[in-house]
Amino acid sequence: MNCPECNVVLPDNAISCPYCNSRFGVSSLQDDTDAKLLSYLVPSRATLLSIIAGYTGLFSVLVVPAPFALLFGILALRDIKKRQARGEKMGGKGRAIFAIVIGGLFTLAIVSLVAFLSITHVTHR
Repeated sequence: MNCPECNVVLPDNAISCPYCNSRFGVSSLQDDTDAKLLSYLVPSRATLLSIIAGYTGLFSVLVVPAPFALLFGILALRDIKKRQARGEKMGGKGRAIFAIVIGGLFTLAIVSLVAFLSITHVTHR
């Protein structure tokens, strides 16, 4: 077998060339891991709604956008389901679920805080 880069003769079971350091035949585990980690940061095949939902969920820690994160998460899951039914391979489901969970928790916190403040305001009159 010859190296596809430098054309040096190599053993048949070689997975890399010792002369030019090119890799071939088997993809490395590190490359696969790097690609998977990168896909969490840079969305590929994710729907626009799932990207919006994910970032809105992330900013829900500030409490104000929490209901929007919940809304966009639900809309993103519906959009992904529709696209998958049409045969499209779409990603972003994890971002949408993240937005629903975080948005739901912080929306509950907002509702609880408003209820607590309104109850204490009424009882102190």
